[in-house]
Formats: sequence, C-alpha cells, structure tokens
Amino acid sequence: MKHIETEKTKNRLTTRTVEVFDDLNGIDLSWAGIKSLIRVERTGTRGDKPYHEVVCYISSLIHPAREFACGIRGHWSIENRLHWIKDVVMKEDDSKIRMGNAPANLSILRA
Repeated sequence: MKHIETEKTKNRLTTRTVEVFDDLNGIDLSWAGIKSLIRVERTGTRGDKPYHEVVCYISSLIHPAREFACGIRGHWSIENRLHWIKDVVMKEDDSKIRMGNAPANLSILRA
C-alpha cells in the first residue's frame, strides 16, 4: 500500500510517500503485537535548500497508507502548534538560560 502527496506552502515544497507493509512473516516473535511497518519518505525544498528524509514507524493497526499519512501529519500539526505557543507566547526562544539543568527546570515550571 502506498500513498503519495505533494504540498506547497510558503517557501517549502514537500512530497511525502507513505508505504505500509503488513506482511510481517519472518519478524522476530519478540515483536508481538506489531501489525504494520510504515515507511515515510519526505523530499523537497526548504527555501532553496533540498532535503531528503526517511522515517519508519511500527503500528499495532492495519490501515491504508492514506490513513497513516493523515495520522502522522495530524501529530506534527499538534507538535507545531505546541512549539509555537512555547516559542511565541511563553517567549522560550528569548530565554538566555542555556546551561546545566536550568533549561529543563524552567520548562517544567512553564508547563
């Protein structure tokens, strides 16, 4: 199963190819419960710089590649919104605290 989509936003052009493998004969039995392996390949440009990335996921579900693609994109949408709030609203990027345990401690306090 394969799903390919291309997206153009601002200064980015991204093509995502999501492949799902659900014939897992030969997988070590210690990986009990795994039903699918998902491979996501991202290629494109950010600004004028090309990039290529391959990431893999495991799942206890069997879904079409399109559904996994939507779920993965939805996860990053939440991540990006969370980081925007922390960076813009809470001004974490403006913090001069960068050494030792202080950044982690302040992150806990801000949460």
